[in-house]
Amino acid sequence: MAVSGGVDSMVLLDVARKLPDVRLIVAHINHGIRSDSSEDAALVRQTAMSHNLEYVETKLHLGEGASEEIARQARYDFLRHMREKYNATAILTAHHRDDLIETAVINMLRGTGWRGLSSLRSTGDVLRPLLAVTKAELEEYASRHSLSWRYDRTNSDLRYTRNRVRHTLLPAFRPEQRQKLYEYIVRQNRLTDTIDRGVAEWIDRYCTVHESGVALPRYDMTMMSDDVAHEIIQSILRHQSGKSIPRPLVARALLFVKVAKPGKIFPINATWRLRALPREVIVERTPLVVS
Repeated sequence: MAVSGGVDSMVLLDVARKLPDVRLIVAHINHGIRSDSSEDAALVRQTAMSHNLEYVETKLHLGEGASEEIARQARYDFLRHMREKYNATAILTAHHRDDLIETAVINMLRGTGWRGLSSLRSTGDVLRPLLAVTKAELEEYASRHSLSWRYDRTNSDLRYTRNRVRHTLLPAFRPEQRQKLYEYIVRQNRLTDTIDRGVAEWIDRYCTVHESGVALPRYDMTMMSDDVAHEIIQSILRHQSGKSIPRPLVARALLFVKVAKPGKIFPINATWRLRALPREVIVERTPLVVS
């Protein structure tokens, strides 16, 4: 599980370590952004050792100017690597209800699509069991159980979008407005899960796995609505590469599926591409070229 040393993750660590028949590997990421971040690592390391838990850590040396997105990507790269190394069931994180609302608001401000409202949820390899728990409830638990935790001073830095939303925008919401927004996000999460299950079932039924990648049936993709085809292409790319691609790029990829002549190539990015066959389009890794 990911433990930063903040109150959220220290509470989750305290709860999770008491669960029966659960083996925890405590993972700490020192982003190298704050000068006092080594003290966070020391607290997490000491807490893990005091409870006889396995502990791993890494220091990333990102520097003070690192963006939230760069830090997040580096963090999950390490966590997924540790998950594979220890053959863990999932990555456990301490995201809570306030994080859920903040993320939805940030994504709406950025103009993301409907998935932006459900981007923070449990998935196949990342479990977020505290999404229904408020920050205030976590702080109350920490106080009641006399837990030690560290405060990240960058959480007050208004240069970060999340902090501006947290400290200037959301305080203007009335409690009933925050509750309605939370309920809307929960409903969206359920809808997203339903859509994802339907897409996965379609892929299992109609797509085939080739030696080089996943094959999309061109006729079926052409006959369905563009919105459904978009979700199918995105689902395959998320599964293969671990990330989504911009909607305009998906639209061009879908046009390629419909009209490309056999043998043509459509580059998705530096790593992935589409290759047209007479009746299929293969989603595959771009071959390495050795000069």
